[in-house]
Amino acid sequence: MKLLKEVKKYTLLSIVALLIATVSSGQSKYDGRYGGYKFTDIAIAPSTPPIGQGLTGTCWCFSGIATMESELKRMGKGEYDLSEMWIVRHAFIEKAKRMSMLRRNALKGSGSIGDVPYIIEKYGIVPESAYPGLNYGTNFHVHWELNGVVNGYFKGVLQNKNGELSEGWINGLNNILDAYLGEVPETFSYNGKEYTPQSFTQELGLNMDNYVRIASVMHVPFYKKFGLEVSGNWHWDDFYNLPLDEMIEVIDYAVRNGYSLTWIADVTNRGYSKEEGICVYPAESLEQIPPDERIEWLKYSDKEISDMGNREVPGAFAVPVAERIVTQESRQKEYLNFNVKEDHGMHIMGIAADQRGRIFYKIKNSAHHRAVYQNGGYYYASQPYMKMFTISLQLHKNGIPPHIAQKLKIE
Repeated sequence: MKLLKEVKKYTLLSIVALLIATVSSGQSKYDGRYGGYKFTDIAIAPSTPPIGQGLTGTCWCFSGIATMESELKRMGKGEYDLSEMWIVRHAFIEKAKRMSMLRRNALKGSGSIGDVPYIIEKYGIVPESAYPGLNYGTNFHVHWELNGVVNGYFKGVLQNKNGELSEGWINGLNNILDAYLGEVPETFSYNGKEYTPQSFTQELGLNMDNYVRIASVMHVPFYKKFGLEVSGNWHWDDFYNLPLDEMIEVIDYAVRNGYSLTWIADVTNRGYSKEEGICVYPAESLEQIPPDERIEWLKYSDKEISDMGNREVPGAFAVPVAERIVTQESRQKEYLNFNVKEDHGMHIMGIAADQRGRIFYKIKNSAHHRAVYQNGGYYYASQPYMKMFTISLQLHKNGIPPHIAQKLKIE
């Protein structure tokens, strides 16, 4: 028994050592960008290049705008770089108004998944060149001071001793946002033509009524609309509730038919590796692996299986890891126990397979870590990860398979 354990230990260490050695020599097909994974893209929806969000909490906006830019390419409108800070600026105002009515004295960030279509519909959209949102002396976004000032101001407004709000508090908030992000342009020039935000939006031809949101929970009926109970859903958007397998079917159908998706997910888990640029749901024992996949892992102990996918262990992700079984019930349990939270927004724009044939999804990540800059901000997320850690999706309604759209009564 001891000899068998030593053989298994040697085998694992040998694989790790071989991968490290071959990567260092430049001879391996595994180039180190995604650990021991080698991905082959199967289907790619039209999209624009990844853009970093800097030091901000605006992933919801960068992923939402990325979806709209992809939509413009899909529609044959060409490639646009739309202004994220235009959305962020107006979301600050809209959220402050809503929170003031609720007497909530903290904004806790500027927006959520539904804000991009909401703000575009209400205020229009402008190109990045018309509103870069960089009035504070840096060439990339840094919002720590801005967030502190806005939240401090808002808290002071709601806690004032007058017992009521003045008529000027929104003007004060606008002045703060003017100082940090820039004044809102009434008109601007783009490609030699003069626009207002509304005329520019009209020319783009994006109809916000076409975009829907999807979630998968068990505490409300499937195929019905409901208000998703997450803090980011501050203006109480409706979400369509789908069974887990049909939620995955929507992603597959959408991408294969040229539609990308805004993805809100949990990233505070052991399988989200910023260093490797991968999102997996590692098994911690043989029992957690699907029965039809266990044969290739029988030679490893539970500790070895766990260590392969533990980013705290040297050599983790040096080989593709075993992943856990995910069911509707196991997902719901983790959601209700606060182990699956709305941590991050990203942009799903591709389907891929690893060297074993397992399905992954290609993701644009605006908060990409320095260690994977060579990937250009692209991550890959496994299907088990998608099943367990997806909070919500947003996409064009035509990206939903017709038979599911019929169940949801989407026309």
